[in-house]
Amino acid sequence: MQLTIKGAAGVAPGSYQARFSGIEEKESREGAPYFRWTFAADGPEGVRDVTGASSTNTGPKAKAYRWLQALLGRAPVADESLDIEALIGRFCTIVVEENSAGFANVVEILPQVRMTDESVGIYAFEADETDVDGLPF
Repeated sequence: MQLTIKGAAGVAPGSYQARFSGIEEKESREGAPYFRWTFAADGPEGVRDVTGASSTNTGPKAKAYRWLQALLGRAPVADESLDIEALIGRFCTIVVEENSAGFANVVEILPQVRMTDESVGIYAFEADETDVDGLPF
């Protein structure tokens, strides 16, 4: 009998451009509420779903606040009501780490990286100066 070992179904640790897919309110085994955030990460193996968790606290020192700030592109305002559905599809940068159980876990969300026309031109020029192995001529 032969066994075929499968690779991890998740996303390898690192930073990825991703698209926000939504938030679900869940309950831990101990009964505490938390948010599960889902993203579609664009990695070497293609687009994969990856999740991260935060408390349901949305105060200015909370992880959920930072993550909302990254998705909104601005700081949320006290007593502001946000329509999460309106945020679905927004781009951001996610930082993925492997948790203690060996699964991919989003540990941070950062605003989408935006390049100016000038930086796009610089990167395009540098790409033209390399061969197929990425080494200079």
